[in-house]
Amino acid sequence: MTVKLAVQGLHSWSSLQGYEVLARKIDTAGNVMLPDQFVVPTGDLSWCELDKLVLGMVGTSNFLRNTKVPVFINLSAETMDDENLLVAAAEKLHSLRGWISNDVVLEVSEKYFASEALLIGQVSYLRELGIKVAIDDLGVDYSDTNRLKLTRWDYCKVDLAALKRPGNLDWLFEAYRHCQSLGTQLVLERYEQVRPCEIIKSLKGAWIQGFSMSKPMLIDTQARIRTNEIAI
Repeated sequence: MTVKLAVQGLHSWSSLQGYEVLARKIDTAGNVMLPDQFVVPTGDLSWCELDKLVLGMVGTSNFLRNTKVPVFINLSAETMDDENLLVAAAEKLHSLRGWISNDVVLEVSEKYFASEALLIGQVSYLRELGIKVAIDDLGVDYSDTNRLKLTRWDYCKVDLAALKRPGNLDWLFEAYRHCQSLGTQLVLERYEQVRPCEIIKSLKGAWIQGFSMSKPMLIDTQARIRTNEIAI
C-alpha cells in the first residue's frame, strides 16, 4: 500500500491562508483513493493507524516545513478517545510546531463524542502545548453551537453542506457572532462558487475552503507500508 500526503488550501478571497493535510492511497493502477475507501471497514488500516502514519509523514515533508501558512491536521475520533494515543499525537504535533513556520492546528472531529469536562480539558492541554485547535464540521454530528461555546477555539470550520438540511440559518449567524466576539477564525468548508454569494458576503472575514478555490494536490511525502508494520 502506498499512502501519500495531499493538501487543500484555505483562502480569503484574495490570498492563501492555510493548508489542510489530507491522506490519499495510490493503488497499483495509479488511482487516488480517499480514506473512506481504504480505512476499515472497507480497507485494511484503522483510523488510529492512519493518524499515526499521517503525523509521521508530516514530520518529513519539506513542502510543509517551508510553507508560510498554518497547517491543519485532522485527528480521528478513535485517537481522541484514547488517552495514550492522544498524548502521543499531541507530543508529535508539539514537535512539529517547532519547525513548521506557522501554526499547527488540530481539527477535532465532528464524530468525536466526549463529556464537556473531558473536552474542555483536552482542548486546554493542546493549547498549552502551543497547538491551535479547530472545531471541525460545525453543524454536523457532535459539532454544534453548544460545543462551539463550551471552550475557546482558535478556528471554527463550518460544513456548509449542513445548510441543506431543513431549518433556518440562525445557527450559522449565531456561530459567526460568537467567533467574532472571541477572535476565532471562521472557515467555510465546501464552498463551491467562484464568487461570494450574499450570505457569504455577510460573514465578513471568513475564510473559504472548497474545490472552487483549491483542489487537493499531492505533495512530497509518501509511505509504502504493510498494515502489520504500523505500531501504535
